[in-house]
Amino acid sequence: MTISDFLEKAGYDPVEVFNKNNLYKILLFAKTWEAVGKVEGWDEDYKEHVEMVGGFLTKGAETRIWTHKMFDMVNHLIDGGTIESYLETL
Repeated sequence: MTISDFLEKAGYDPVEVFNKNNLYKILLFAKTWEAVGKVEGWDEDYKEHVEMVGGFLTKGAETRIWTHKMFDMVNHLIDGGTIESYLETL
């Protein structure tokens, strides 16, 4: 999926987003990911949240797939990836 495809699925006009330099703000807004999740069908699936706490693996509540995809993008950027390369995996 391209950045333009992603923005359109979230209900944004890509040209307007790029003209106002709002891309990063929009990509970090949970409602954007929720909107794309509805279009892509990600809001119908859940994934159990698992994390390390005090050296122990803990299981938490199930959250919608779009939430995990949003945080996966942040981790991808931290690891040196680009927005474009992450969106291509969706």
